[in-house]
Amino acid sequence: MSDPLAQIEETLEQHLAWVRDRARDKAAWPAVQQHYGLPPTPIAFGGVTPDHVRAVVQQLVRLAATQLDALGTTVAPARIEALWNRLAELADTEAKQQASRASGSLGHIFQNATANVDFWQQKHEGWSLQLTLICKSCGAAQQKTRDFKCSYCSGDLFRRTH
Repeated sequence: MSDPLAQIEETLEQHLAWVRDRARDKAAWPAVQQHYGLPPTPIAFGGVTPDHVRAVVQQLVRLAATQLDALGTTVAPARIEALWNRLAELADTEAKQQASRASGSLGHIFQNATANVDFWQQKHEGWSLQLTLICKSCGAAQQKTRDFKCSYCSGDLFRRTH
């Protein structure tokens, strides 16, 4: 008779390897989500995000936890506790690894921008949106007004071709 805890760990590793492999290909990712009972979510041009990976790995953790819970006390408690601890951190660990794998793409730029939105909103409370137009004739910057003539050269800001 084989060790049931070792089987759970081996199955978990096989699933994780499959998920990691598919996370490199955004075309294959909807099938991964569907395999684990998740609705397919849109994937932007940056590819599979850490949040996508986190959601799938959370499903894996639920499956492994169900199997681990069914073992009861048939295995050494220290080994069971070690696996519980690993499962508790697995989704975040895999998401961080996905973020580092995606660092060659634009995904990390958007992740950084999203993470820092609150910081900049707090720093610049009461800010107002300003739109600056660049004159197509001379290149001078001008705040948007209803007059679409450059205040410096009187050229048309949008340089219409009639």
